[in-house]
Amino acid sequence: DVAARPADGAAPPAPPVAADTFFRLQLEHQLERNARITSTTGAPTADDFVALVHLMFPRAGGPPATVGDALAHWPQPPGANWQYRKLDATLNPMYVALVALSKLRQDMAYESLAAMYGLSAKSVAWRMTKRCVERLSSLAVDAALHRGAVRFLTQDEIAGGFPDRFREHLPDLTAIGDCFPVFVQDPSHAHELHRLLFDGEDKKGSRLVKFFLLVAPNGYVMYVGGPYAPAGKAADGRIVTYEMLRDDAFWQFAQRDGVWLFDYGFRGVRTPPNVVVHLPKKWPTGRKVGARSATRQESDHNTIVCSARWVVETANERVENFRILHGRHRAFTEIKRLRAEVVAVCFLFNRWNKPIA
Repeated sequence: DVAARPADGAAPPAPPVAADTFFRLQLEHQLERNARITSTTGAPTADDFVALVHLMFPRAGGPPATVGDALAHWPQPPGANWQYRKLDATLNPMYVALVALSKLRQDMAYESLAAMYGLSAKSVAWRMTKRCVERLSSLAVDAALHRGAVRFLTQDEIAGGFPDRFREHLPDLTAIGDCFPVFVQDPSHAHELHRLLFDGEDKKGSRLVKFFLLVAPNGYVMYVGGPYAPAGKAADGRIVTYEMLRDDAFWQFAQRDGVWLFDYGFRGVRTPPNVVVHLPKKWPTGRKVGARSATRQESDHNTIVCSARWVVETANERVENFRILHGRHRAFTEIKRLRAEVVAVCFLFNRWNKPIA
């Protein structure tokens, strides 16, 4: 008892911090400045983050008017079923989203997330991330949701966001496509998906899967395809042909008139005759029999095509800024979850990034 009493003039010991108070302090610390929430989750502002949480986990009574209101109470609407089984029901949905988006943005280990955010175990962080990825990937394909949804834009929407320089040089441009890789660990040859997904080895001791992005001229992601095996010696054009035959929305989009841009690997793309596909060209060098150099007009057009493809390259780079897709070699058992993560990241990209001009 004597040891427990504070010395004369000393402040009494602080009471223990309750779990809900700790979570509130964490959220207040993150939402205090926009730079903090941007670096942690990728949201442009704290208001954008709160709006996303309300979209994922609707709040009874509508979105909170202020951040303080969101921190104080987040009532569950009648019939809602967004609380994950075995997840602490007292956790604010904003805290669940903060942990999950930190995982997507920074690719931190679940042990680190549990220690950073005061969770009881790393499995809680895993459940939070899984739940949010499921919600984001389902929102991305919601036909009623226009802002951020991964969908084919209408002709008016494409024209409304058309970069000015393209109006002069590529007035009929409607889509630009490319693939980006996600490296995975070398799988066991006995695994049932080994022969289905892989046909080659990109680097010694590692494998990769590819995802295909089709973006609008302003960089908006309209379609996500994959995962695929590395194309090997075959052209990536098989990917586009396969997706058009598999997905009705893709085929309907291909029925429109317009110009599509791809890179060198997409040779042999089969599209409807009203779609014009432009690929960068390589003219033979040296004094080969029958070889000719490019004309001035062909060279200028090739430069325009290569420059315009910068839009999809920038979109790929911004998507890969979510380090869960680029930071490490993923375990082979995670391949089935990769597509949901890519779709969720593209939804966040469409919702939060400014158009590429």
